[in-house]
Amino acid sequence: MRNKKTGQLQGQFWSLAVSAFILIMAIMAILPMRGKTYSSYSLDQGLGLEGKLDLPEKNMEGAVKRKDGPLYEGKLMEGHLHGPGKVTLEPGMVFEGDFDQGNIQSGKINVNGEGTYLLQEDGSWVKQDAEKK
Repeated sequence: MRNKKTGQLQGQFWSLAVSAFILIMAIMAILPMRGKTYSSYSLDQGLGLEGKLDLPEKNMEGAVKRKDGPLYEGKLMEGHLHGPGKVTLEPGMVFEGDFDQGNIQSGKINVNGEGTYLLQEDGSWVKQDAEKK
């Protein structure tokens, strides 16, 4: 049975994760379509991409950054989060896990001051015991 705190965390995580995903997809949609490989690409509002970015395929290995730091670090395949990656949802809330074409396969989220929560197969979050880290 989930407790109220875990349910709130799950709702907050999904809200922030969807926002981050929409932002990353919007960035991918406005990139130029001509074939080229970039090592960095700056966008409006302090957003940018760093690493290896191949266009028009929208494959990337590196980071999507915002003014206050990284939003996503890892790979994009055809514009989707793919493979191991790290999403910084907000200061103090970091998700690390594996993605397959934009879908979360496994992972954990670290919430400063609260601990680490592991994603379960049913989509729920369970707080990790301090001894099992």
